Amino acid sequence: MSKTPVPGLQVDGKTVVHESARLGSGVHFDGMVCIGAGCDLQHGVEIQRSLVWEQVTIGSGCSIRDSIIGDRVVVTESLEGVVVGTEGREKIADSGL
Repeated sequence: MSKTPVPGLQVDGKTVVHESARLGSGVHFDGMVCIGAGCDLQHGVEIQRSLVWEQVTIGSGCSIRDSIIGDRVVVTESLEGVVVGTEGREKIADSGL
């Protein structure tokens, strides 16, 4: 888990970030979040209750909510309630909670 301070980093909840992940300024984590090895989270990224596997790039200002992002995916838009892999994405069924 990374212990290097990042300017503007906000963590509200339980978060695990691999030490090789790169975090831009103003990144915000909320709820249970896991960030894998070699990820690049650019400026202003917001992630809530999501799992981000390895070598993922998330572009500036994108938000990820209630999602799973697979290895080597490049995210260029905000996502909610999806599972995304290199071959596409699937909507996660609404649990009704």
